[in-house]
Amino acid sequence: MSKRSLAQQTQDNDNEIPAKQSRIAAVVLVASHITSYECLPNELNLEIFEYLSLFNILHSFTNLNQRYSSLVYSYQQHIDLTSPISCEQFNNFLQKILPAIDAYQIQTVKLSNRYTYKQIQLFTSLFKIRQFQELKTIHLIEPTLNDLQEILPNVGISVRNLILEIHQQQQFDFVYDNLPLTIAKLIIETNQQYFRYKIA
Repeated sequence: MSKRSLAQQTQDNDNEIPAKQSRIAAVVLVASHITSYECLPNELNLEIFEYLSLFNILHSFTNLNQRYSSLVYSYQQHIDLTSPISCEQFNNFLQKILPAIDAYQIQTVKLSNRYTYKQIQLFTSLFKIRQFQELKTIHLIEPTLNDLQEILPNVGISVRNLILEIHQQQQFDFVYDNLPLTIAKLIIETNQQYFRYKIA
């Protein structure tokens, strides 16, 4: 190896050391910020929650510590179970997480049979719609006729909005014949069309 190439290699190694040190410093800096995340005020955490899905919030922050568990449970006013999730995640949510959330705080329940088979039926087998006494909106995506027969007669007096994505005439007929008197707004979406009814 010539003296010139040896000198060049030594200079390259000397240039590489500061680059490695700066990468290590960046990793240490990021790590120190991660450990101080718990120092953020609740207001800022609530802002961050706005950008996360329900499952990400619950999975990441529940049981982290008492403060975050309380924050998560007090935050949940809208239960949206329509994103594609595994049966294991859904069952975990229904059996462990939802019972810990104060039922009086939940204002919206959004359920779907589109991604999770019989999700609505499973939900109503474990929880009665009436137990959510401050519930204002129910949104059902592709419910079966049996789902509608279970839910509509049990809608509490606080529910004002009903949003349905249904496709069968039998379902339309049942909704028309059994619409709870408390409903002020009914939205029915079907096959790329939707109908909005404001009930006086």
